Amino acid sequence: MQHDTWAGHDGAPLGVRALALGHDGLLYLATFQGLFHFDGSSFEHVTVPGVVLGSSLLDLLSTQQGDMLLIFAHGAPILLHRRQGEYLGRVEGADLESIKYPQQSPDGTIWAVLNERLLVFLGPDLVWHVVADPGNGRAHVTQLFADTSGVLWTVEDDRVYRRSPEAAYQALDVFVYGPCKFTGGADGSLWIASSGPAPKDTAAQHLLHLDASGHVLPTPSVREPLSAPLVTRDGSLWLLTSGFELMHLPTPAFQSFPERPEEMVPLRTAVGLYTANALLQSSDGSIWVGGMGGLERFKTSTLIPLFPHATPGSWEFCPGKNGGQWIIDAHSNLLLRHSDGLIEKKETQVEDLDCSPFGNQLRKSTGLAMLEDDHVTMLPPPFPDKPGLGNHYIFTGSGRTADGSVLAVVAGAALGRYLLRYQHYRWQQLNPGWQGAELSGIYTARSGETYFGDRAGAVGVLDPGAARVRSLGSVGSNAILGFTETRLGLLAYGVSNIAVRTNGSFHQLRFADPNDATMVTGLVEADDGDLWLNCIKGVVRIRAEEFQQALSDPTHRLLTNNIAEGDYTGPTQMNLFSETVHKDANGRIWFDTPNGIVSLVSQDIRPFELPTVTIKDALVDGSPFPQNRSLAPGVNVFSVHYVGVDFSDPSGLSYAYRLDGYDNDWQLVGQRTEAVYTHLRAGRYTFSLKARNAFGNWTRPVSFDTFTVQPHYYERGWFIALVTLLLIALFTLAIRQRLRMAADRIRRNAEERADERITIARDLHDTLLQGIQGLLFSFHVAIEGVPDRHPSRRALERALTSAEKLIVEGRDRVKGLRGQAITGDELSRLLTNVAEDLGSGRLLHLDVIGDPMSNNNLRDSVAAELFLIAREAIVNAVRHAQASRITVRLRFAFSDFTLDCEDDGVGFTPPAAFSNNQTRWGLPGMQERVAKLPGTLEVRTAPGEGTLVRVTLKARDAYR
Repeated sequence: MQHDTWAGHDGAPLGVRALALGHDGLLYLATFQGLFHFDGSSFEHVTVPGVVLGSSLLDLLSTQQGDMLLIFAHGAPILLHRRQGEYLGRVEGADLESIKYPQQSPDGTIWAVLNERLLVFLGPDLVWHVVADPGNGRAHVTQLFADTSGVLWTVEDDRVYRRSPEAAYQALDVFVYGPCKFTGGADGSLWIASSGPAPKDTAAQHLLHLDASGHVLPTPSVREPLSAPLVTRDGSLWLLTSGFELMHLPTPAFQSFPERPEEMVPLRTAVGLYTANALLQSSDGSIWVGGMGGLERFKTSTLIPLFPHATPGSWEFCPGKNGGQWIIDAHSNLLLRHSDGLIEKKETQVEDLDCSPFGNQLRKSTGLAMLEDDHVTMLPPPFPDKPGLGNHYIFTGSGRTADGSVLAVVAGAALGRYLLRYQHYRWQQLNPGWQGAELSGIYTARSGETYFGDRAGAVGVLDPGAARVRSLGSVGSNAILGFTETRLGLLAYGVSNIAVRTNGSFHQLRFADPNDATMVTGLVEADDGDLWLNCIKGVVRIRAEEFQQALSDPTHRLLTNNIAEGDYTGPTQMNLFSETVHKDANGRIWFDTPNGIVSLVSQDIRPFELPTVTIKDALVDGSPFPQNRSLAPGVNVFSVHYVGVDFSDPSGLSYAYRLDGYDNDWQLVGQRTEAVYTHLRAGRYTFSLKARNAFGNWTRPVSFDTFTVQPHYYERGWFIALVTLLLIALFTLAIRQRLRMAADRIRRNAEERADERITIARDLHDTLLQGIQGLLFSFHVAIEGVPDRHPSRRALERALTSAEKLIVEGRDRVKGLRGQAITGDELSRLLTNVAEDLGSGRLLHLDVIGDPMSNNNLRDSVAAELFLIAREAIVNAVRHAQASRITVRLRFAFSDFTLDCEDDGVGFTPPAAFSNNQTRWGLPGMQERVAKLPGTLEVRTAPGEGTLVRVTLKARDAYR
């Protein structure tokens, strides 16, 4: 058995009175110091808000509902639910002094003993209800037990009573004296262990075995008072004695058990001094013992020592023939262990064993020997002319080929390095095939090839019958210590890696923990395909599925399981040509360790159970999580504390978690037991957690209740919509303002150009044209002095006529250059002048609708364009439409401005009138001017029905 101890210096609480396994997988301890739980690595003190759990805590009951019932020496018990405690102090029709011996029947009912007199059960109303019992409340009840069939067993005034669910109490002819405890077996039988002295002339025993009906069964005799019994799942019986000893009865055949106390196997406890009264089996099969000094665990060992309590040293092992085993012990003695267990010392002062499937060799300071059957046969020296082997050369390694030949590596300062073969009673030197480093590993495969490795990582192979080793390349930069053959390929192992040969070349395997491939001194394949190796971490297992996945996916990192038990932990010693792991003919795996030889059967190892994972609590900015699962906006820190329990290998436990709504994938966090998220945005979240054991098996995810982070006001839909509309409005206003500014800039540029043209026109008129006009006047005066019939007079008159035409043309050009600047208040007057200039002033009727002073509000550029449009319409009405009446209306409205020109002329066909040509501007010119304002032009006409020309502008485009 593997025995582990946690005492005060390990952080364990003292004075353990009771043990219980919670539904969260934790081991709970009722102690003098209060309530603690243990996860396999560390102890944590359990606090209950508003409750002081002191030295009066006496017993624990883990209920089927997942709660923990805390029993005290005096006073009401406490029901612990999710770290919240509730006192159960109400009793129907009685006062409460104490509640003890809690039990839960298969139907979920919790039973207990009130004031050590009355049997009570806890109702759904959390009130204790009294039931009738044989003692009518006057007997002293010292124990209560509920078996798997729902039968209640009590001890009242030292007598055992049985109460089935459908029957009354049954008094049994069974008596138990003093404090006692019950435990039930899988077969329905009952064990009672007691510690009190029996009255005189009474044949009562400290251990009783009853069948399901209460009949006494054959029971082993135990002389010492007992404090606790336990029947484990395999049917064996464990007992705690008042003499601080743990006893184990491995056989389940209790019915035929002889009354021989020597059949009980005593296991002395380490910390249960003074008292040891708590006994429990966990789900992984471990036996837990609680006592005054702390906590202990007894666990079935995976590694079985060949020699228990072996002396530490350099132990070596080789499987022999016919079930024999060759061993070098810590004192350098060669031992032969025969198949019947008899051990024979063969040699002394030996050095190393070289194991091979085809035979074993022994290296000594005096030479090399073959181990055949039960004989040691020395081989002749390879260099007879070199007397004194140790002074000149030594054997650094050896192996055996399929034909029985011995291969040996010899080194010496005077000789260099040699590879030799011993065959047909003589030595033969072989060619290593490369000028590399010193050879450090040798192995002959089942196919007959012999592989060699050197200290630089180079590999060579010697084909059967060949005399030269051919190179296979390199697997790394460090020494190769050995090889092993598997069903999936040849493996080479050494100082820093493990490589597999596939398709003619070696490829290094990758490990999740690089230490799994560091200082590997032995490696074999078990019958079930698992790989077992000895490395710096000790004994390590690689599952067959992991190895296959690594071969199919070179990027896969191998997950392993480290078997560390008791003294068989940590690294083994490293030597060249190391072979510290072996498989015998029966499939048992053997390991050389500094503390002795140990073995196991790979396929017999019980699979470890998956860890138990529990989310302990969740905090929001350091405060408890709200019950409504709704968080206010602005969460800074969301943290989750969780725990996983794997008593089999706590150090191999690792976690992964994911927050749905935040994480896209699982977060691998190793052994960290807290998840922290900061600044969660509004949304729905679900936290999920899973754990992985040392074998790489994941648990099913467990989840924390889905919760919601409420949005800030600025994250809500209505606010986002409002802001969006506001931004659109601001953007629209900005565009409009920009367009308005661009229009103003264009208008200012146009006005500046117009001013420049006016200035130029004025300057031309006041200088050039006026000067020419004065010259013309002078020429007229001069011509008057020329006789009428003089030939030059006619020429001068023609010249003056041409000059007058030029001056008229120049004035027209200056007038065109100056343009016609019109302001809003001049529009009405100018339109009237147009009709008068055409000789039709009597035909024009001008109507102003709205405020007549609104002319002042028109933009000057708009008034100028409107004048030109209206003039064109008036001219067309006079010249082409033969109108007798023309009406011009100016309509000033709040939202728009309208100009109407209507006549009673002959009308026209609109499509034909909209064509432009070189002689007439026409309606297309009106359209272009209206488009530039911008505005809309509407023409209503038909032959013989007059014409209406309407220009409409929006207020923002027409007014200042």
